[in-house]
Amino acid sequence: MNAHLTPFFEPIDSFEYPVNGALMQDGQPLFGRWSRPPKHINGQDFDQMTPFGQPVSRLRRHVSFKQFRFVSLNSADLMIGLAMVDLAWVGHGFFYLYDHRSGQRQSVQHTQPLAYHTRLNPSPYYGTSDFRSKRLSIEINQRQAKRRVRAWHQQRLCLDVTIDQRACQPLALCSPTGATGWTYTQKSTAMPMVGMLDWQGYQVDLSTPDWLAATDDSCGVLRHVTAWHWLSLSTRLADGASLGLNIASGVNDSFGTENTVWLDGLAVELPPILFQQIDAERWQLFSADGRVRLHVQTYGCHQDSTNVLLVASRFRQWVGLISGRIVLPNQQVVEWQGKLGLLEKHYARW
Repeated sequence: MNAHLTPFFEPIDSFEYPVNGALMQDGQPLFGRWSRPPKHINGQDFDQMTPFGQPVSRLRRHVSFKQFRFVSLNSADLMIGLAMVDLAWVGHGFFYLYDHRSGQRQSVQHTQPLAYHTRLNPSPYYGTSDFRSKRLSIEINQRQAKRRVRAWHQQRLCLDVTIDQRACQPLALCSPTGATGWTYTQKSTAMPMVGMLDWQGYQVDLSTPDWLAATDDSCGVLRHVTAWHWLSLSTRLADGASLGLNIASGVNDSFGTENTVWLDGLAVELPPILFQQIDAERWQLFSADGRVRLHVQTYGCHQDSTNVLLVASRFRQWVGLISGRIVLPNQQVVEWQGKLGLLEKHYARW
């Protein structure tokens, strides 16, 4: 199958990151969709200006920079999702488990004012990111292509897993956002792991081949008011090949898109795709050229709503069964039915 895939491509064939591998060069981001991600996301070095060409204050630069880390782990029946978020005004972490067999969902989340005890490392290659509170703590430790993820609920270790990121060619995209901002995202899907879950009566070995991981590291100077849709899928096809899918609308689409399908870890770019909600539980997604058509039946939803002074957010992330058909650029057709994945809808005023 892999021999017929169209490989990922760099937008500028001769472009290479400078020796220091930083996203920001001379105060400005390097825009593009890259086959090799930058080694350092130095967002605080952004020379931020107002739309009228005036430099912004140090405080405004600090509060304008947003960072996100999300990890999903799933089998055919169970979905685990966890995240840490640094919005400068607040820090937030969540951890949930959804059992599709029973329809039960267990979750814990916590918000910290002024992003207290919320630290997101700027490098996708090395270092530690963590969110710590008495109720929930999350630690993500990155060493080259291995990512160790641990979570504690009320001081008790409930998740310890190491993801092998060598199995997936990463998506790395930096694009202009709004009048003067930028967004960087780095995503990988359908990766194997080793580890364990011991939480709320679930004791699960995550080292078996049916467990797959996806990661999402995003940051940037985003629009003051923004909204997006997002879909993520990590699964196996009938022949055992891994299938990963990342689709977004409303973010990272000022040029090109972050829409990508992975087959056995090889990434192929997809065209722009529309999210359309049919009713309370059903969605369809499709591209204008007909190459991509997906159907989603949603079930359990992790959600959070905030509307306080300067900050407002309505976040909904559903677990759902995703069916679809994708025609690749070489006319190869990929089809599947009823695979467990995620669909997200988010409105925010930062």
